[in-house]
Parts: sequence; C-alpha cells; structure tokens
Amino acid sequence: MTDLTKLLATLVASNGKIQIPGIYDMVPPITTEEAELYTKLTYDICMFNDSIEGSNGIFGDPIQLLQARWRWPSLSIHGIQGAFSEPGFKVAR
Repeated sequence: MTDLTKLLATLVASNGKIQIPGIYDMVPPITTEEAELYTKLTYDICMFNDSIEGSNGIFGDPIQLLQARWRWPSLSIHGIQGAFSEPGFKVAR
C-alpha cells in the first residue's frame, strides 16, 4: 500500500496539472472566443472556498479555477482498500 500511495502521489503536480503523458493532447486548445467568455464571468473564489469549508489551495485566479473545474481533465482516485478490511484484529493464518 505504501508503494501504491507513493505512485498515486506522482500523478498530479502541486500546480494541479495531471502528469500522465498525452492527457492534455486530447483536449482542443482554448480559442480566443472561449477565453473571452471566462473574462465575462463574475466568480468569487472566497465564496467557493466557503462552500467547500476550506481552500481550493491551488488556484488563486478565478479563471484558472473555473477552467480547471470545467475545461481541463481531472483525476480522481476511488476505491482503495488495504489487504485487510474485516472488523477486528489482523491475525496471521
């Protein structure tokens, strides 16, 4: 489990970019028209942070935050279990 955790920690950089080669090649480049749409939005990062009862921690700019949530690929890890998942003590057999 330690090795798996270490491997999973390398999948996303501290700036939020997914480190899997080629993943961003599958997303069309942002157009001038699309970029302009983001500048017209009014979005309050403080309200977002309040709604999640914390801080997004990565994006201080509203446009970057919205693009990360709406446009760019994201990575989630689900369903990791250890080798022993039953209630009680681990017993060697």
